[in-house]
Amino acid sequence: MFIRFCGTLTLMKIQALLLSLVLVLFFSLLNCSDSNTGSSDNGGDLLGDPEAPVASGCPDAENPCCTDPATDVSLNACFASVTAQTLEPGFAPAQSGVLVHGWDGTEAAGTPWVPGQEQGPTKRWSSSYINRLNVSSGNPNSEGQNAPPTISIYSILSGGIILSPANTQISCAFAGDAGTDSRPPATGYPDGCGPKVSGEGGWCANCQFSDASESCAYSPIVGGASNGLCTIPTTKLSAMLKTQLVYTALAAGWTRLEMAYNEVVAEPLVQDSTDTIVAFYTPVGTDPRARACPDYKERPELQGTQSVCCPIDPYTRQRTDDPCTDNNAPDQRVTCDEMQALSEQVGVNVPLLLFNPTDLEQPFSEACANWSECSAPGAVCVPLVGS
Repeated sequence: MFIRFCGTLTLMKIQALLLSLVLVLFFSLLNCSDSNTGSSDNGGDLLGDPEAPVASGCPDAENPCCTDPATDVSLNACFASVTAQTLEPGFAPAQSGVLVHGWDGTEAAGTPWVPGQEQGPTKRWSSSYINRLNVSSGNPNSEGQNAPPTISIYSILSGGIILSPANTQISCAFAGDAGTDSRPPATGYPDGCGPKVSGEGGWCANCQFSDASESCAYSPIVGGASNGLCTIPTTKLSAMLKTQLVYTALAAGWTRLEMAYNEVVAEPLVQDSTDTIVAFYTPVGTDPRARACPDYKERPELQGTQSVCCPIDPYTRQRTDDPCTDNNAPDQRVTCDEMQALSEQVGVNVPLLLFNPTDLEQPFSEACANWSECSAPGAVCVPLVGS
Protein backbone atom coordinates (compact mmCIF):
# COMPACT_ATOMS: atom_id res chain seq x y z
CA MET A 1 0.00 0.00 0.00
CA PHE A 2 2.91 2.30 0.73
CA ILE A 3 4.36 1.69 -2.75
CA ARG A 4 1.04 2.52 -4.44
CA PHE A 5 0.76 5.71 -2.36
CA CYS A 6 4.27 6.85 -3.30
CA GLY A 7 3.57 6.29 -6.95
CA THR A 8 6.55 7.15 -9.12
CA LEU A 9 8.93 8.21 -6.30
CA THR A 10 12.36 6.74 -6.78
CA LEU A 11 13.96 4.68 -4.04
CA MET A 12 16.38 7.55 -3.37
CA LYS A 13 13.53 10.03 -2.91
CA ILE A 14 11.76 7.65 -0.56
CA GLN A 15 14.92 7.29 1.55
CA ALA A 16 15.39 11.07 1.68
CA LEU A 17 11.76 11.56 2.72
CA LEU A 18 12.04 8.97 5.51
CA LEU A 19 15.24 10.58 6.80
CA SER A 20 13.55 13.99 6.91
CA LEU A 21 10.60 12.58 8.84
CA VAL A 22 12.94 10.93 11.37
CA LEU A 23 14.83 14.18 11.94
CA VAL A 24 11.62 16.18 12.37
CA LEU A 25 10.31 13.62 14.85
CA PHE A 26 13.62 13.62 16.80
CA PHE A 27 13.77 17.38 17.22
CA SER A 28 10.08 17.55 18.09
CA LEU A 29 10.55 15.02 20.89
CA LEU A 30 13.66 16.84 22.09
CA ASN A 31 11.81 20.13 22.33
CA CYS A 32 8.87 18.51 24.13
CA SER A 33 11.23 16.91 26.62
CA ASP A 34 12.98 20.20 27.33
CA SER A 35 9.76 22.14 27.87
CA ASN A 36 8.01 19.57 30.02
CA THR A 37 10.58 18.73 32.67
CA GLY A 38 9.16 21.13 35.24
CA SER A 39 12.66 22.45 35.91
CA SER A 40 11.97 25.84 34.32
CA ASP A 41 9.82 28.38 36.13
CA ASN A 42 9.00 29.98 32.80
CA GLY A 43 7.22 26.86 31.62
CA GLY A 44 3.72 28.18 32.26
CA ASP A 45 1.39 25.27 32.77
CA LEU A 46 3.99 22.74 31.57
CA LEU A 47 4.81 21.51 35.05
CA GLY A 48 6.21 18.16 33.97
CA ASP A 49 5.50 15.23 36.28
CA PRO A 50 4.57 16.91 39.59
CA GLU A 51 5.00 13.61 41.43
CA ALA A 52 8.58 13.07 40.21
CA PRO A 53 11.12 13.03 43.07
CA VAL A 54 13.44 16.03 43.33
CA ALA A 55 16.99 15.78 44.63
CA SER A 56 17.56 17.55 47.94
CA GLY A 57 20.52 19.59 46.72
CA CYS A 58 22.87 18.04 49.32
CA PRO A 59 25.72 17.50 49.76
CA ASP A 60 26.84 20.98 48.85
CA ALA A 61 29.86 22.39 50.67
CA GLU A 62 28.82 25.94 49.75
CA ASN A 63 25.29 25.63 51.15
CA PRO A 64 25.04 26.04 54.95
CA CYS A 65 21.66 24.26 54.89
CA CYS A 66 23.57 21.05 54.09
CA THR A 67 26.03 21.34 57.01
CA ASP A 68 26.21 18.07 58.95
CA PRO A 69 26.13 18.10 61.90
CA ALA A 70 24.03 21.24 61.99
CA THR A 71 24.75 24.03 64.47
CA ASP A 72 23.13 27.30 65.42
CA VAL A 73 25.74 29.00 63.22
CA SER A 74 24.99 26.88 60.15
CA LEU A 75 21.22 27.17 60.61
CA ASN A 76 21.42 30.95 61.00
CA ALA A 77 23.43 31.04 57.77
CA CYS A 78 20.86 28.78 56.11
CA PHE A 79 18.05 31.08 57.31
CA ALA A 80 19.85 34.15 55.95
CA SER A 81 20.70 32.53 52.61
CA VAL A 82 17.24 33.11 51.10
CA THR A 83 16.46 36.75 50.38
CA ALA A 84 14.74 38.67 47.61
CA GLN A 85 18.20 39.08 46.05
CA THR A 86 19.25 35.42 46.24
CA LEU A 87 15.93 33.80 45.29
CA GLU A 88 16.17 32.23 41.85
CA PRO A 89 14.06 29.88 39.71
CA GLY A 90 14.64 26.17 40.15
CA PHE A 91 15.58 26.08 43.84
CA ALA A 92 16.18 22.62 45.29
CA PRO A 93 14.74 21.80 48.73
CA ALA A 94 18.08 22.49 50.47
CA GLN A 95 18.16 25.98 48.92
CA SER A 96 14.79 26.97 50.35
CA GLY A 97 15.76 27.70 53.96
CA VAL A 98 15.42 25.95 57.31
CA LEU A 99 12.81 23.15 57.28
CA VAL A 100 10.94 23.03 60.59
CA HIS A 101 8.10 21.01 62.06
CA GLY A 102 6.41 22.57 65.09
CA TRP A 103 4.70 20.34 67.63
CA ASP A 104 1.09 20.12 66.48
CA GLY A 105 -0.25 16.97 68.13
CA THR A 106 0.26 14.74 65.08
CA GLU A 107 3.54 13.24 66.24
CA ALA A 108 4.08 9.66 67.36
CA ALA A 109 5.01 9.83 71.04
CA GLY A 110 8.60 8.94 71.86
CA THR A 111 9.73 8.55 68.24
CA PRO A 112 10.41 12.11 67.05
CA TRP A 113 12.51 10.92 64.09
CA VAL A 114 9.40 9.28 62.58
CA PRO A 115 6.43 11.42 61.48
CA GLY A 116 3.10 10.50 63.02
CA GLN A 117 0.07 9.00 61.32
CA GLU A 118 -2.51 11.40 62.70
CA GLN A 119 -2.47 13.44 59.48
CA GLY A 120 -3.52 10.48 57.37
CA PRO A 121 -2.94 6.78 56.66
CA THR A 122 0.73 7.40 55.83
CA LYS A 123 3.45 8.99 57.92
CA ARG A 124 4.46 12.53 57.01
CA TRP A 125 5.30 15.87 58.58
CA SER A 126 3.42 19.07 58.04
CA SER A 127 6.39 21.42 57.94
CA SER A 128 7.45 24.87 56.78
CA TYR A 129 10.46 26.61 55.29
CA ILE A 130 11.59 29.62 57.26
CA ASN A 131 14.06 32.11 55.83
CA ARG A 132 14.97 35.78 55.76
CA LEU A 133 12.52 36.36 52.93
CA ASN A 134 9.45 35.05 54.74
CA VAL A 135 8.79 37.59 57.51
CA SER A 136 5.29 38.74 58.44
CA SER A 137 5.11 42.47 59.02
CA GLY A 138 1.54 42.59 60.30
CA ASN A 139 -0.96 45.44 60.36
CA PRO A 140 -1.59 47.87 63.24
CA ASN A 141 -4.23 46.93 65.79
CA SER A 142 -7.17 49.14 66.75
CA GLU A 143 -4.86 51.24 68.94
CA GLY A 144 -2.37 51.79 66.16
CA GLN A 145 0.22 49.40 67.59
CA ASN A 146 2.42 47.38 65.30
CA ALA A 147 3.66 43.94 66.22
CA PRO A 148 7.36 43.51 65.50
CA PRO A 149 8.28 41.86 62.17
CA THR A 150 8.14 38.15 62.91
CA ILE A 151 9.43 35.02 61.21
CA SER A 152 6.47 33.23 59.64
CA ILE A 153 6.12 29.91 61.42
CA TYR A 154 3.28 27.68 62.63
CA SER A 155 3.78 28.69 66.26
CA ILE A 156 6.20 31.21 67.74
CA LEU A 157 5.36 29.93 71.23
CA SER A 158 5.84 26.15 71.00
CA GLY A 159 8.90 24.16 70.00
CA GLY A 160 9.56 21.42 67.51
CA ILE A 161 12.24 19.88 65.30
CA ILE A 162 14.46 21.00 62.46
CA LEU A 163 14.56 18.46 59.64
CA SER A 164 17.55 17.34 57.60
CA PRO A 165 17.21 18.34 53.92
CA ALA A 166 19.49 15.45 52.92
CA ASN A 167 17.48 12.82 54.80
CA THR A 168 13.94 13.95 54.03
CA GLN A 169 12.03 14.39 50.81
CA ILE A 170 9.45 17.02 49.90
CA SER A 171 6.25 15.71 48.35
CA CYS A 172 4.62 19.08 47.60
CA ALA A 173 4.16 22.56 49.02
CA PHE A 174 1.44 25.12 49.63
CA ALA A 175 1.81 28.89 49.85
CA GLY A 176 -0.28 28.92 53.05
CA ASP A 177 -1.72 26.60 55.66
CA ALA A 178 -3.42 23.97 53.51
CA GLY A 179 -4.96 21.74 56.17
CA THR A 180 -3.11 18.68 54.90
CA ASP A 181 -4.80 16.57 57.59
CA SER A 182 -8.02 16.99 55.59
CA ARG A 183 -6.46 15.90 52.30
CA PRO A 184 -7.02 12.14 51.89
CA PRO A 185 -5.03 9.91 49.52
CA ALA A 186 -5.89 10.60 45.89
CA THR A 187 -4.76 9.13 42.58
CA GLY A 188 -2.10 11.29 40.96
CA TYR A 189 -0.94 12.94 44.20
CA PRO A 190 1.57 12.08 46.90
CA ASP A 191 -0.14 11.61 50.26
CA GLY A 192 -1.14 14.90 51.83
CA CYS A 193 -0.96 16.74 48.52
CA GLY A 194 -4.33 16.01 46.93
CA PRO A 195 -7.65 17.87 47.11
CA LYS A 196 -9.42 18.32 50.43
CA VAL A 197 -12.23 16.07 51.58
CA SER A 198 -14.58 18.75 50.26
CA GLY A 199 -13.03 18.35 46.79
CA GLU A 200 -11.26 21.71 46.74
CA GLY A 201 -7.73 21.87 45.39
CA GLY A 202 -5.48 20.17 42.87
CA TRP A 203 -2.18 20.76 41.09
CA CYS A 204 -1.45 24.38 40.18
CA ALA A 205 -1.99 24.95 36.47
CA ASN A 206 0.22 28.06 36.39
CA CYS A 207 2.94 28.43 38.98
CA GLN A 208 5.48 30.78 37.50
CA PHE A 209 8.41 32.51 39.13
CA SER A 210 8.70 35.57 36.90
CA ASP A 211 5.08 36.72 36.51
CA ALA A 212 3.31 37.73 39.74
CA SER A 213 -0.08 37.70 38.00
CA GLU A 214 0.40 34.01 37.22
CA SER A 215 2.22 33.00 40.40
CA CYS A 216 1.27 30.19 42.75
CA ALA A 217 -0.86 32.66 44.70
CA TYR A 218 -3.30 33.09 41.84
CA SER A 219 -2.91 29.90 39.85
CA PRO A 220 -6.03 28.05 38.71
CA ILE A 221 -6.30 24.32 39.27
CA VAL A 222 -5.29 21.95 36.47
CA GLY A 223 -8.54 21.06 34.70
CA GLY A 224 -10.52 23.54 36.77
CA ALA A 225 -11.19 27.21 37.15
CA SER A 226 -10.88 27.95 40.87
CA ASN A 227 -7.82 28.25 43.09
CA GLY A 228 -8.74 26.42 46.30
CA LEU A 229 -5.10 26.77 47.48
CA CYS A 230 -3.57 24.74 44.70
CA THR A 231 -0.85 22.14 45.26
CA ILE A 232 2.64 23.30 44.26
CA PRO A 233 5.02 20.62 42.92
CA THR A 234 8.47 20.37 44.48
CA THR A 235 10.07 21.62 41.27
CA LYS A 236 8.40 24.98 41.92
CA LEU A 237 9.63 25.69 45.47
CA SER A 238 11.24 28.96 44.38
CA ALA A 239 7.94 30.13 42.91
CA MET A 240 6.20 29.20 46.17
CA LEU A 241 8.74 31.20 48.18
CA LYS A 242 8.21 34.19 45.92
CA THR A 243 4.48 33.90 46.50
CA GLN A 244 5.18 34.39 50.21
CA LEU A 245 5.99 38.02 49.41
CA VAL A 246 2.32 38.47 48.52
CA TYR A 247 1.07 36.82 51.69
CA THR A 248 3.54 38.22 54.23
CA ALA A 249 2.55 41.76 53.30
CA LEU A 250 -1.08 40.86 54.01
CA ALA A 251 -0.53 38.96 57.26
CA ALA A 252 -3.00 40.90 59.35
CA GLY A 253 -4.10 38.20 61.78
CA TRP A 254 -1.94 39.39 64.63
CA THR A 255 -4.70 39.25 67.21
CA ARG A 256 -4.59 35.48 66.73
CA LEU A 257 -0.87 35.27 65.99
CA GLU A 258 -1.67 34.06 62.47
CA MET A 259 1.34 34.56 60.24
CA ALA A 260 1.91 33.88 56.56
CA TYR A 261 3.74 30.59 56.90
CA ASN A 262 3.92 28.03 54.11
CA GLU A 263 3.02 24.35 54.49
CA VAL A 264 5.36 21.72 53.10
CA VAL A 265 4.62 17.99 53.10
CA ALA A 266 7.80 16.12 54.07
CA GLU A 267 8.64 12.50 54.84
CA PRO A 268 11.81 10.49 55.51
CA LEU A 269 13.93 9.84 52.44
CA VAL A 270 14.51 6.33 53.80
CA GLN A 271 11.72 4.68 55.76
CA ASP A 272 12.49 4.34 59.49
CA SER A 273 15.63 6.45 59.14
CA THR A 274 16.88 7.93 62.41
CA ASP A 275 18.81 10.71 60.63
CA THR A 276 15.84 12.96 59.93
CA ILE A 277 16.39 15.46 62.79
CA VAL A 278 19.29 17.92 62.90
CA ALA A 279 18.13 19.90 65.95
CA PHE A 280 15.31 20.56 68.40
CA TYR A 281 14.20 24.12 69.05
CA THR A 282 12.24 25.91 71.74
CA PRO A 283 11.09 29.55 71.50
CA VAL A 284 12.70 32.09 73.81
CA GLY A 285 10.68 32.39 77.04
CA THR A 286 9.13 28.93 76.90
CA ASP A 287 10.12 25.89 78.93
CA PRO A 288 11.05 22.83 76.82
CA ARG A 289 10.09 20.62 79.77
CA ALA A 290 6.45 21.73 79.46
CA ARG A 291 3.94 20.33 77.00
CA ALA A 292 3.33 22.31 73.81
CA CYS A 293 0.08 24.24 73.98
CA PRO A 294 -2.83 23.32 71.68
CA ASP A 295 -3.72 27.03 71.35
CA TYR A 296 -1.05 28.86 69.39
CA LYS A 297 -1.82 32.08 71.33
CA GLU A 298 -0.47 30.52 74.52
CA ARG A 299 3.04 29.88 75.79
CA PRO A 300 4.00 26.62 77.54
CA GLU A 301 5.40 27.07 81.02
CA LEU A 302 5.76 25.09 84.24
CA GLN A 303 4.14 25.71 87.60
CA GLY A 304 6.00 23.34 89.86
CA THR A 305 5.87 20.12 87.86
CA GLN A 306 2.60 20.98 86.10
CA SER A 307 2.61 21.94 82.42
CA VAL A 308 0.52 25.07 81.91
CA CYS A 309 -0.47 27.25 78.98
CA CYS A 310 -0.26 31.00 79.57
CA PRO A 311 -2.01 33.60 77.37
CA ILE A 312 0.28 36.03 75.55
CA ASP A 313 -0.39 39.51 74.20
CA PRO A 314 0.11 39.24 70.42
CA TYR A 315 1.87 42.58 70.13
CA THR A 316 4.13 42.78 73.18
CA ARG A 317 4.50 38.96 73.45
CA GLN A 318 4.24 39.42 77.21
CA ARG A 319 2.00 37.47 79.59
CA THR A 320 -1.47 38.88 79.99
CA ASP A 321 -3.40 39.00 83.29
CA ASP A 322 -5.50 36.01 82.23
CA PRO A 323 -4.74 32.90 84.29
CA CYS A 324 -2.64 30.02 82.98
CA THR A 325 -4.46 26.72 82.53
CA ASP A 326 -3.23 23.18 83.15
CA ASN A 327 -2.14 21.29 80.05
CA ASN A 328 -2.52 17.54 80.30
CA ALA A 329 -3.23 16.91 76.62
CA PRO A 330 -1.60 13.53 75.89
CA ASP A 331 -0.84 14.37 72.26
CA GLN A 332 1.14 17.53 73.04
CA ARG A 333 4.88 16.97 72.89
CA VAL A 334 7.45 17.82 75.55
CA THR A 335 10.61 18.90 73.74
CA CYS A 336 12.99 17.59 76.40
CA ASP A 337 11.24 14.20 76.46
CA GLU A 338 11.50 13.87 72.68
CA MET A 339 15.15 14.84 72.79
CA GLN A 340 15.80 12.20 75.46
CA ALA A 341 14.00 9.57 73.36
CA LEU A 342 16.14 10.34 70.30
CA SER A 343 19.32 10.05 72.33
CA GLU A 344 18.54 7.02 74.47
CA GLN A 345 16.53 4.95 71.97
CA VAL A 346 18.60 5.35 68.81
CA GLY A 347 21.79 7.03 70.03
CA VAL A 348 21.38 10.20 67.98
CA ASN A 349 22.41 13.43 69.69
CA VAL A 350 21.55 16.83 68.25
CA PRO A 351 21.53 20.29 69.84
CA LEU A 352 18.63 22.08 71.49
CA LEU A 353 18.37 25.62 70.11
CA LEU A 354 16.63 28.70 71.39
CA PHE A 355 14.48 30.32 68.71
CA ASN A 356 13.82 34.06 68.67
CA PRO A 357 11.06 34.73 66.12
CA THR A 358 11.76 38.48 66.01
CA ASP A 359 15.50 38.16 65.39
CA LEU A 360 15.71 38.40 61.63
CA GLU A 361 19.46 37.98 61.46
CA GLN A 362 20.35 35.17 63.88
CA PRO A 363 17.15 33.57 65.18
CA PHE A 364 18.90 30.47 66.58
CA SER A 365 21.25 30.23 69.54
CA GLU A 366 22.50 27.11 71.26
CA ALA A 367 20.86 26.18 74.55
CA CYS A 368 22.88 22.95 74.85
CA ALA A 369 24.76 20.71 72.45
CA ASN A 370 23.36 17.25 73.26
CA TRP A 371 21.12 15.36 75.65
CA SER A 372 23.85 14.76 78.22
CA GLU A 373 24.60 18.47 78.38
CA CYS A 374 20.94 19.50 78.25
CA SER A 375 19.97 17.25 81.19
CA ALA A 376 22.94 18.15 83.40
CA PRO A 377 22.28 19.92 86.72
CA GLY A 378 21.15 23.49 86.09
CA ALA A 379 20.60 22.90 82.35
CA VAL A 380 17.38 23.61 80.43
CA CYS A 381 16.22 19.97 80.50
CA VAL A 382 17.18 19.09 84.07
CA PRO A 383 14.60 16.52 85.24
CA LEU A 384 11.85 17.86 87.46
CA VAL A 385 11.80 16.67 91.06
CA GLY A 386 8.80 14.43 91.56
CA SER A 387 7.95 14.26 87.87
